[in-house]
Order: sequence, then C-alpha cells, then structure tokens
Amino acid sequence: MWSIGVGSTVVRLDVKASDGQRQRGGTGSGVIVAPDGLVLTNSHVVGGATRVNVTTVDGRSLSARVVGDDPDTDLALVRIDSPDTLPPQLSAIPSGSSVVSSSSPSATRLVSSPRSPPA
Repeated sequence: MWSIGVGSTVVRLDVKASDGQRQRGGTGSGVIVAPDGLVLTNSHVVGGATRVNVTTVDGRSLSARVVGDDPDTDLALVRIDSPDTLPPQLSAIPSGSSVVSSSSPSATRLVSSPRSPPA
C-alpha cells in the first residue's frame, strides 16, 4: 500500500455568480492538476460563475476563470490566472487508482497534514 501527500494541491474556491437578476456566492474546494494552474472541481461549485477566487494552502489568493463545466458528471475545470508555477503532485498516482476526497471549504484556513495509510 502507498500514500501520497496531496495537501499542497488542495485549494479553496470562492465563487461569485449571477442569474441575471441577483448575485449569489459560495465556496468549494478543488485540486490543482497541472503546474500551469488547472484546477479540478465540481460543476455545482462553479456553475454560472462570473468570478472565481482561488486560495492555496500557503495563503496565496489568485483570480481564476471557469474553462470547462459538465453538469451531467458534476465536474468542472478552472484555470488560475497567474504566472506562478503551482505544485501538482497528482501525476504520482497511477491511472485507475481508487482515491478518496474530503474537504471543508468553509474552514477559515486550509490545513495540510501528511498521514500514513493504516498498516
């Protein structure tokens, strides 16, 4: 059994959206999947977004935009508009592996702690 630390790739998303008559906002989480700022998240988090702000574990606040949205699978892609290189580590996970994700986007800060799998 193996473990990979992906804590530094988890981000918080703050979303502003408009339905034409009123503004609404929300929060969610995502995972950086490419060093140029591509973030995988859920469609229900960013659907209809007019503004997206991404906060990294190290506290950087970066503007972003939705570049792909598939409500049928509830998946979406967000591109961070920043020249910074971001830390993807997901390439170390073999294709086809089972993964588990848990998040708390309403937390006041993001915390990353490495954990080892049970023996």
